[in-house]
Amino acid sequence: MDLRIIYIQDVIPVWSVTVVSLDPLTVSIVGSDFSSAETVLINRQSAPSFSIVSKTVIRAVVPESENVDTISEIAVLSSRFTATEASKVRVEIGDRSQYVSGLIRLMQRYLKLLLRNPGSDIFYSSLGGGLGRLVARHIQGGQDVTGADIALAVTRAERQLIQLQARNTRLRDEERLLSATLLGVDYVASAGSLVPKIEITSQSGASGVPWLEW
Repeated sequence: MDLRIIYIQDVIPVWSVTVVSLDPLTVSIVGSDFSSAETVLINRQSAPSFSIVSKTVIRAVVPESENVDTISEIAVLSSRFTATEASKVRVEIGDRSQYVSGLIRLMQRYLKLLLRNPGSDIFYSSLGGGLGRLVARHIQGGQDVTGADIALAVTRAERQLIQLQARNTRLRDEERLLSATLLGVDYVASAGSLVPKIEITSQSGASGVPWLEW
């Protein structure tokens, strides 16, 4: 089993946002079902505090670095994971070590390989999908990143992982990659972000569609 470094959470649909207080700046968020809400992100920053008023309403304090005019993006993350297009991926080292198995392990292994840049390991110079390099290129703004660039990285990582897992006879089918398919790339103009959606399917038939955003 692998240690968890990739966390996947569902993004709960948000219907409306209104300002309910200016000191501290607080917003009321209306959505589908906040009973499992774990994190509120305002312009990608964690809200200092929030309270679940009802199943469909959350009140969240806006980070001090933001004001009424700068709020452009709000996301409420659930503690649940359904491996759908509503799932958001984040990469971090948690406070406690956790092991992953099954579909989550497969998705983590694939995403790690996808983000890895060829040449980053002197012993395996060709290994890596190269998406990390595309992320850097997009953030720096020197060159445009196209859907074809991302599709090539997705395919490269797919081919490499299938070759690597062929050497491991102990892997279960649900932890073996069958295919990785780029379903599309969205551009979020308000944040200048790219959001590729990749369907990862195991040999057991289970699949997930988490989205990466940068």
